[in-house]
Amino acid sequence: MNSWLFQGNPKFYLVRPALHHFSSISRPTTWLVNKHEKHIHSGDEVFFWEAGSEAGLVGRGTIQTDPAKLQLESEELTFVKTKEKFDGFRSRVRITIHSEFYYPRRELLRQPSLSKWYVIAHGQTGTNFRIPADVLLELRKVVQEPVNR
Repeated sequence: MNSWLFQGNPKFYLVRPALHHFSSISRPTTWLVNKHEKHIHSGDEVFFWEAGSEAGLVGRGTIQTDPAKLQLESEELTFVKTKEKFDGFRSRVRITIHSEFYYPRRELLRQPSLSKWYVIAHGQTGTNFRIPADVLLELRKVVQEPVNR
């Protein structure tokens, strides 16, 4: 089993509202797979990252399908801000959302292993990132702690 950080940019997709919606109706959502298509599989763990000015860790889930050429369902289009980035049949996975939260980047950077991983520390263009073992252990600890907001 692999663990992944799937990133979304609110300029193009309303990440937190989409996670909330699909979590609340207990239905999987789809997510683009632009890299690591041969390594992402059903059963893999996913952490969701929202990029942008309010960057942070925003959810956790489990991949339900191997990557396949899928279209967004009409219900998912509600959260799309830039249609051409999501149009058509593209490599995607279906994901069940288990939890939603918000841990801002500035708080995560207090953890040594997280502050050293470039994706969290500085941000990186991309959609799918394999999480290194030391980072994964720290992310799991962070999301087990209650969110004080």
